[in-house]
Parts: sequence; C-alpha cells; structure tokens
Amino acid sequence: MSELLPRNDFGTSIVAENCQQISVHDVLRQYQEQWKEQLAQTELQVMAQPVRFATSKLKHGGTRLWFACPQCGRRCGTLFQHPISADIGCRVCLGVRYNKSRFKGMLETEIG
Repeated sequence: MSELLPRNDFGTSIVAENCQQISVHDVLRQYQEQWKEQLAQTELQVMAQPVRFATSKLKHGGTRLWFACPQCGRRCGTLFQHPISADIGCRVCLGVRYNKSRFKGMLETEIG
C-alpha cells in the first residue's frame, strides 16, 4: 500500500501540512462577502413593491444582510404582507403577531 503513496525526494510520504491548500469553505466565504456587498446596494421587487437591504456589522468581522422595512426603514429578517391592505412591512408596522405570542404569560391551571 505504501508504494501507491507519492514520495518526495527524501523517500518519505508527502503530508498534507506541507502542501498548499484551499478549502471550498474559504472560497465560498470570499464570494459570499462579495455577493453580500453587491446585494446590499440593490433594490428588489418583493410582492410588487420596492425593497432595499440594510446591513449590520458582526462582532468578529463580516456583515449581516437584513431587509429594510419599506415603511419605517427598520432592519428586519422577515417582511409581511398585510392580508387586507396588501401593504408590506415589518411586524411592528403592520401590527402582526405570532399565534404563540398571544398566550404568552398566561398561567395554565389544572382541573382536578
């Protein structure tokens, strides 16, 4: 089996630590940062309305992309379309609540 391994001039096996390397993760991270920069400067049509992006700096470098709410400009990860008015905005602007939060703080009582 050792005959199949490439040898260097000294007759020993070549080890990975002595080779120049590049990982898929490193390449993707590089292109992801370039893509984020380009995307942050564009405007999309979301549900037939123009939506811009906002960014925030991360603690250990890099940036995070957010939607900029079309109504208040606040950064948000999710935009909603109001079922009646068809307005697009963040939860705060549209007064949207998650079903689970409606019961937050209520005490459960056992009947027994």
